[in-house]
Amino acid sequence: MLVHELHALRKEVKELDAHNTSLTSELKRSKQLRSAAEEKADLATRKGSYAKKANAFLGILTNIATLAGIMFALFVDSIRFVVAILCLISRFIWRISTHPGECFREWGRCVWVVIRVIITVLLLSFIS
Repeated sequence: MLVHELHALRKEVKELDAHNTSLTSELKRSKQLRSAAEEKADLATRKGSYAKKANAFLGILTNIATLAGIMFALFVDSIRFVVAILCLISRFIWRISTHPGECFREWGRCVWVVIRVIITVLLLSFIS
């Protein structure tokens, strides 16, 4: 009876030894996986910092391009404004030289309309 129990215990010890070896190899594998995951996380963090720097550089370039576009649009608008003013002045000079009476009546009417608009806007601003 003791021999059978001893034999059963030895069998259990062998099974536990095999199980222990299996658990040890699983533990080594999990440590390897964890270290690989940590390396990947470190690499991703390093790549992330480069990506953030690249995104920041791209953002700066985008802002510069946007500001350059705005400045160009303002420049074009100012040129158009100057050309329009020059055209109006030249038209006014031409009209004065060819039809002075009609020109002064037209400009008097324009001045009257502008004065009425300004007075209306001022009254509306005081009322509201």
